[in-house]
Amino acid sequence: MPRPQSSVVPSERGLTLIELVVTLALTGLILALAGAVLFDTRGWLAHQRLAAAARELYYRMQSVRLYAVRDNHDWAIVFVPGENRYLICSDPGADHSWSNHADNTVIEAVDLSAYQGDVSFGSGGANKAITGSSTFPADWVSFNQNTLKFDPQGTPSASGYCYLANPRGESRCVGALTSGLVKIAFWNQDRWDY
Repeated sequence: MPRPQSSVVPSERGLTLIELVVTLALTGLILALAGAVLFDTRGWLAHQRLAAAARELYYRMQSVRLYAVRDNHDWAIVFVPGENRYLICSDPGADHSWSNHADNTVIEAVDLSAYQGDVSFGSGGANKAITGSSTFPADWVSFNQNTLKFDPQGTPSASGYCYLANPRGESRCVGALTSGLVKIAFWNQDRWDY
């Protein structure tokens, strides 16, 4: 026996219950994922800004080292933790003191507050210095007189580190060894990793 023809055109039938449930489930899943990302955006930005600040300090240390070799005279990075910044200097000025930076020839001043309050000198959640000591330098910079100076051979006057942190408790450490090697590390819950 032949089937009766439906008067409804197939394109006008609408959605079945299964199609509707699947569509709603997928929409809910997408919104849940988007919500999780949006609600942690501040934390993600703080993490990215700290990583960027540490990388930029690392690259600037490498650059200052190369400038000293290229120009055949000392260059330095002077850390000013009280002002949350550091200075790239090509000359110590008339007083021949890098640490008294008032008369230094400053090529660039890097203000950590440019990272919108997400980066400052500090140890964050780290509970020991990269050297293994349980105490950190009082101002988060272990370079002598807060100055990393490279000579014309590309070696620093002494090894040391600078600690950076964000409000989430994350920390990064950027330093230079007496061999001239510049290093960057991050705190990984109970140790420093490179």
